Amino acid sequence: MTTTMGSGFRPHATKKRTLFRTVSSEAVKELLQFYDKETPFSDLFRDALVGNNIEKALDISQDLLVTMQSHGTETRTLRDLADEMYFNCRYLDSLLIYHCASKLYQTQTETLGTKLICKGVVNCVLGVLNTMKVLLRHNEKAHVYMENYAMPFIRDILQFVQRLGSKGCVFEYCAWLYYYLGWANLQLGRMKERNELLQKALEEIEANSGKGKDHTQLEIYYLCSKSLGLKKNT
Repeated sequence: MTTTMGSGFRPHATKKRTLFRTVSSEAVKELLQFYDKETPFSDLFRDALVGNNIEKALDISQDLLVTMQSHGTETRTLRDLADEMYFNCRYLDSLLIYHCASKLYQTQTETLGTKLICKGVVNCVLGVLNTMKVLLRHNEKAHVYMENYAMPFIRDILQFVQRLGSKGCVFEYCAWLYYYLGWANLQLGRMKERNELLQKALEEIEANSGKGKDHTQLEIYYLCSKSLGLKKNT
């Protein structure tokens, strides 16, 4: 399961994930029941976020992480639960669980490897942005959520990915995260900041793509260039 933000708004790692809802696995059903019946986090997070108590919301996310680790939850199952919340229109729950899933990925750098970790956390960012896209249309407080919760989350993920080093696919994911931050700034009317972030994405690709850009690098390069009104240059 997943959500997407339309063509051109996803990293290469998500392209095989479908927009259409699939049948929930037994693991996701079990985890949903556990989350709803055995934990208080849904109501606590909603109250904190609606009350703009971002520090408390972040504490709740950390508490949920500890609970899910104690429950033996697998990272992919937790991310799939976030997708399930999205499809059930439980958007604040999906924000919380995508955030928690990203933290769970970050605890597994020794076992999953750099590429899977990058793919996992960036897909969590994508889930948050898909959720925010819906909230921005229907929730009067969504811009506050974007400013105080979603954007700091994306910046934290960007810093985490940057710390993984420059080998392999890392720079491509950094470029996508710059692009996503640019989109978030655009929703808040910050064109200058958005353009600066897109330029950073272009610079990331230019500095690391070597003699030629592959398909993924060309995609993000083209999207940023088009958004900035630049002539495509490969």
